[in-house]
Amino acid sequence: PVRVNGQTTYTITITNQGSAVATNIKVVAGLEEAMTFVNADGPTDGAQEGLNLSFAPLATLTPGGEAVYKVTVNAKAAG
Repeated sequence: PVRVNGQTTYTITITNQGSAVATNIKVVAGLEEAMTFVNADGPTDGAQEGLNLSFAPLATLTPGGEAVYKVTVNAKAAG
């Protein structure tokens, strides 16, 4: 839970559990209407599109590799 007018940061971790290099990985996160997008950080740039936050595709991710994205939001209303 996040208090109204409070901020929180969500961490999205992508892990390649396979044995081959993963390519062209696209990350999209949905935002609730009660949230306002504040900031995104990760290995690729993120941009808000309506209630979605889309990150530019990650070119490659090696086997066993991880990519970490952080999304900060503000709770503007109860939800």
